[in-house]
Amino acid sequence: MKNMEMLMKFGVVGLGGFGRAVCAAIMRHGPGGEVPAQLTWAFDPAPDHTKLQPLHEAGVRFADSIEQLLASDVDIVWLPLPIQLHRPYAERVLAAGKAVMCEKPAAGTVEDVDAMTAAAARAGRPLAIGFQDMYEPSTHELKRLLCAGEIGDVQSVVVTGSWPRSDVYYGRGNWPGRIKVNGAWVLDSPANNALAHFVNLALFWLGKTPDAMAELADVQGELYRAHPIENFDTCAFRARTRTGTTLLAYLTHVGAKLEHPTITVRGTRGRAVWRIGLPMTVETPTGNRTIDVLPAPAWRQISGFAQYVATGGAKGYAFTPQMARVHTQLIWALAQGGPAQVFEPNMVRDYIGRDEERFLAVDGLNELLNACAARECLPSESGLAPWARVNNLVTV
Repeated sequence: MKNMEMLMKFGVVGLGGFGRAVCAAIMRHGPGGEVPAQLTWAFDPAPDHTKLQPLHEAGVRFADSIEQLLASDVDIVWLPLPIQLHRPYAERVLAAGKAVMCEKPAAGTVEDVDAMTAAAARAGRPLAIGFQDMYEPSTHELKRLLCAGEIGDVQSVVVTGSWPRSDVYYGRGNWPGRIKVNGAWVLDSPANNALAHFVNLALFWLGKTPDAMAELADVQGELYRAHPIENFDTCAFRARTRTGTTLLAYLTHVGAKLEHPTITVRGTRGRAVWRIGLPMTVETPTGNRTIDVLPAPAWRQISGFAQYVATGGAKGYAFTPQMARVHTQLIWALAQGGPAQVFEPNMVRDYIGRDEERFLAVDGLNELLNACAARECLPSESGLAPWARVNNLVTV
C-alpha cells in the first residue's frame, strides 16, 4: 500500500446486489490508490450472509445498526441505496462527521438535493455523487477540448441507449419503476438510474466552462412504458439550455436489441463521439484524434474521492451534489410534463432472455429511436410513429 498514514477507511450501508459490487470494488481497487482505501465496516438491516463470504474473509466488520457503523472509525460511508433513501441517510451520515459517497442519482427531487448540500455544509464534510464517469480523466479532457472550441461552437448532444431489463430487474425491490414510495419521490426510470450516467455526461459536456454543468431552460419529453410499472421504461426528450444548445436523449429498457450507449457532441466544425468501453473520437475538418478511456472507472471513483477527502479537497475529485442537481432538475421536469403513455398491447411481446428471465420488447423501437436521434427530433415529430404523443413543455 502507498501512504499508509493517509489510509481512508470505508463503510458501506446497503448490501444488496449493487452494494456487494461496491464492496468488491473497494476491496479490489482501494489498496492501490494514491491514497489507499480499505473496507472496514458494512451494514444492512437484513444482510444475506450467504452472499457475503468475501467480506467475512476480508475481515470486514458487520454493524448491528447504523449507529454502530457511524460510531466506528470509518472516514467515508458509501450509500448504494434506493433513491428515496439518499437524502435521509446522507443527512444522518454527514451529521455523524463522516464523508459520504452517495450513489447516483443525487436524490428524487431538487429540494432533496439542496437539503443534502446544506447538510454537507453544516457538517463541514465532503459529499460526492457516484456518477462514476465523472471520475474518469477522459471525461474532463474532452470537456477542455470542447471549451477550447476544438469542434467549434457546440450545438447539440445526442444520447442513445437500449439496455433491455427483465421482470427480475423490476422486481428486485419496492422502488424500481416507481414514482413514489411511502410518500418519498423516486422517479425511477432509464434516465434516472441505469442510463443516468450518460444523461449526466451530456449535461456536463454542455456546460460552458471546464467545471460547469449545463444551465437548463426547458424540457419536453415523450414517456412510454411496456412493463406494468408506475413510471416509464422508454423515453425521448429534448432539453434546451440557456445558452442555446440542446440535449436530446433516446433511452429504453424494452428495445428488441441491446445497443450500448452512445453520446454524440455536434459542433459547428466537427463532432465528438463517446461509446461505452471504446476510445472517444474527435472529428474536425483538419483531422481526427482519439481520447483513450481507461478501464475500471470504479477504481478512479474510489481513489479520486479517497484522495479528495484525505487532502481536504486539494487533490482528487468529488462530483458534488450542486453539479448533480442539474440532472435531478431534468428528471423532475420530465415528470412535471405529464405521465407515461402505455404501449399498445399489440406492440409488445415477451421472450425468455439471459439467465432464463422474462423480458418485454417493442419491435422496431430501436430503429425508430435511432432514426429520431439521427434527425434530432422526437418520435411524435418524425412521421414514423403515429401513436407517439409528446408531453407538455416545462420551463426549468
